[in-house]
Amino acid sequence: MEQRHRWYIRGGMAAVLVVGASIASGASQRAHVHGVGHINIVVEGKQATVEFLAPAEGLYGFEHQARTKAEQEKRDAALARLQEKISTMVVFEADRGCQFTTKKIAVEEDMEDEHEHGKGTEKTQKKSGEHSEVHAEFTVTCEKPLAGSQVRFGVAKIFPTIKTVHVQALSDARQTGVEVQGNKGSLRL
Repeated sequence: MEQRHRWYIRGGMAAVLVVGASIASGASQRAHVHGVGHINIVVEGKQATVEFLAPAEGLYGFEHQARTKAEQEKRDAALARLQEKISTMVVFEADRGCQFTTKKIAVEEDMEDEHEHGKGTEKTQKKSGEHSEVHAEFTVTCEKPLAGSQVRFGVAKIFPTIKTVHVQALSDARQTGVEVQGNKGSLRL
């Protein structure tokens, strides 16, 4: 499986591979953990890219492919909510004048056989497509430079079953990260 902590910025900044907590601890890949999301932020001047990854179950309650019209509607409503509420989930300082633009929102099948529920690891033999993640990317354009500013997080306000969010950020000034529990956590770019 390809490392999911890849960030891309158009306009001069090369693709950046940031080593996440799972790599730092010696694991070869990031585990699929229910209730846990990941946000990656790359900042260059007045622009940023925000990447959001989480098990589909945390956004709309199931991971298999939507089979019924009701499941399709539930999935589509959750993805629309993500698109509409990203600025509540990743909150840049108001005086920076930031606007989000959606680059991508997709449900991706995870072919892994191992995933975690809470704190324990469970080996599974699920069918392809029953283990999915939501992967979204947004471009952020601001009126003022973002380096040195504070970012707050409100993922649990929008998706309450996502209790923990691992955040990695790379700006002109620094590289940093934080683990957000509930909606309590912020970082300085």
